Amino acid sequence: MNLSYAKALKAELESRGYVVTLTREDNDVDISNQSRAKFANSSGATTFIRIQMNYSANKELSGVMAVTMTSDSPYNSELYSDSNALATRILQGVTDKTEAINHGIYETNEMTAINWSNIPVVVINLGYLSNEQDETNLLDENYFNDMVLGIADGIDYFYDN
Repeated sequence: MNLSYAKALKAELESRGYVVTLTREDNDVDISNQSRAKFANSSGATTFIRIQMNYSANKELSGVMAVTMTSDSPYNSELYSDSNALATRILQGVTDKTEAINHGIYETNEMTAINWSNIPVVVINLGYLSNEQDETNLLDENYFNDMVLGIADGIDYFYDN
């Protein structure tokens, strides 16, 4: 599901004039989070956006959430302002296009893909697969398209401001 969203987002962003590189093109790839960040760093990219789904033991929990580093990260705190702005814009774009609950930005220094990044980085959790309605939404073609447009709009907001 992550890859489907990533490929659709790539197509949408390219139609808007962006150059997009994916860390993988199929599911037969075993790439560590550290390697993903290093790839993004060396790709010439100006931002690193990871798409994933969330899960919780609490089946009632639903909605979108972004993850970035903390402002005092020992690894890359200099990226905090831009990463936080990118996360904020993406969440706004998604919630403008969907009725997803915005759980805001979770800040952590415990994610390898974030810690190894040398460019603004956001992990965007598109919904909870542990929540029946979120899973149904994420598989729905219209919701899928709205989610992709929302992420792309958020990226536009980030680069336009």
